[in-house]
Amino acid sequence: MIYNERQFKITSKQIEALKNNLVEIAEEEAAPDWLKEAQISALKSQISDLMAQVTEYELLKEGKIKYTECSDLNVLPKTLIRARISKGLSQKEFAEILGMPQQQIQRYEASNYMGASLSKLINIASVLEVKFTESWSGANYKGADSLFVWDEENAVDWNKFPIKEMLKKGWIDIKNKISPALTVKEFFSNTAGPQFATALHRKKFHGKNTPNEYSLLAWQARIIQKARNTYENHEISEYEFSDHWVKDLVELSVDEKAPLLVKEFLAKKA
Repeated sequence: MIYNERQFKITSKQIEALKNNLVEIAEEEAAPDWLKEAQISALKSQISDLMAQVTEYELLKEGKIKYTECSDLNVLPKTLIRARISKGLSQKEFAEILGMPQQQIQRYEASNYMGASLSKLINIASVLEVKFTESWSGANYKGADSLFVWDEENAVDWNKFPIKEMLKKGWIDIKNKISPALTVKEFFSNTAGPQFATALHRKKFHGKNTPNEYSLLAWQARIIQKARNTYENHEISEYEFSDHWVKDLVELSVDEKAPLLVKEFLAKKA
């Protein structure tokens, strides 16, 4: 990966030199064909790798790469470097923002941030506005159970919710050219307050086929919204402290329309 302009220029010159070597080998008459083919193949592979690095650096600098997914903490260092370049920051400029010598940033990036402390990584990610997620499982994990947990609202990636489906079903409505992600966030906040998402997200599931956590959370929010509308429209009876009707409730579970019947039944018994 190319980290700065100096490396960019060096890599560009290497590509030109390799291309010249490619032409020279192709025009070489004395070498046997099998050797020429092997050399040409090796050079083309080298040129291709270097050109990919150059192209990535150019796209990052031009701001054309705005998003990358980090699925493993081993990838985090490269993600931080890409984020710096895409913000148009040189290593020197980034070092000034962080209040440290340029050489320190160069060492961090050259070693894939191996020498950086956790607090420093958190600070750097914050400055670059990099958000990353990581999943983990215990030593005895066998794929049977899963636990979804978010510690705070800022850890929620609102872009991962099924926004198109939520729009299609009329759960949310984008107005005043507000961003889709912000619309979803406001939907949750208006439904049950800013801590709604993190509270509902602490769920444990049994079975090998775990649900999509974001789709599930969207569904939960919609249920609460509909329940609130039902309550505000005075469609629920006065609460009566009694359990004599529980047996009747259980008998409804065998009916094909059980969810609807249970909803109506509970509204009358509440």
